[in-house]
Amino acid sequence: MRQFHLQDLTALYNYRHQVITLDCGYTYTRGGHLLGTSLLFEQLSPERNAFLGIEIEPFSRSKLLGQLSMDADSHTAQLNFLAPDTHATANAMKLLIEGLCKQAGEKGAVCVRADVEVGDAVFSSLKDQHFRTYDRLRIWNLPPQVTFHRQLESAWSATIENDLIGIRHLYASLTPPLVQAAQPLLPAAMPDMVFWQEGEILGYMESVVGPAGIFLKPTLHPAIQDDAGRILYQSLQHYFPLMGRPVFVAVPSYQGWLEAILYKLQAEVVSLRSLMVRYLAQPLRLPEMETAMRSLEKVRMRPSHFQGQGGDDC
Repeated sequence: MRQFHLQDLTALYNYRHQVITLDCGYTYTRGGHLLGTSLLFEQLSPERNAFLGIEIEPFSRSKLLGQLSMDADSHTAQLNFLAPDTHATANAMKLLIEGLCKQAGEKGAVCVRADVEVGDAVFSSLKDQHFRTYDRLRIWNLPPQVTFHRQLESAWSATIENDLIGIRHLYASLTPPLVQAAQPLLPAAMPDMVFWQEGEILGYMESVVGPAGIFLKPTLHPAIQDDAGRILYQSLQHYFPLMGRPVFVAVPSYQGWLEAILYKLQAEVVSLRSLMVRYLAQPLRLPEMETAMRSLEKVRMRPSHFQGQGGDDC
């Protein structure tokens, strides 16, 4: 695999409708493909902290493209897209994925994420490259009539720096450790809005807004379950004017109780995606520590008894 050059622009343009998107936020806000000159050059912007790689198919000599974006704060990376979709299971595609993961490791990433439509052919290619599913994400499309309503008094507010502690606490209490390891919550990826109730943050909203739609990922505490429909509905008014754009809501498995709320709002499921991760860093054991580690691994925990000064158990 090599880095993208200007002479590869033709391939990038030709594949604009043949993209395998591996970032659902991009999929539902950009239409899932590379449309127009502005979006083409958006992929090349150095501000994205992204790497665009090229793999040459050995027989047809056709070019395969893949993009990776880095988050320096969390030392994680995200596969954004692969192209063309006709090569989803080809050996050259697997080499491209491996090359992008190697590039991520050289840039200091400890893991690489991708989200894949369930049943997509590229799933097997990612699995062959040691990607494993850590969660499922169901995407709901809110009906247009939901967005046409009078303004409601809302307890949602824009996130400020002082909210970080409350957001971290909520994230740690609701999110499974397996998901936290793949998707750490850091200041650089702060949610857009927080929901306050009785002086406590009980929800936050992440969003991606683009010309093709608005993509929301709410995280709400089950304590507000009885009123979650109204609370979720209130958050929508912060994204006006929608200008006819559809609104998509992503629900991970650990927030599955929200799906009953969305069903009552007459939302429809449009996608089920597998969230996948490949860990690049493996724990190392120094030779001089190997004997001590083997001894520790054989230790079985036993209940302890505390004996007071009088000799009686407490």
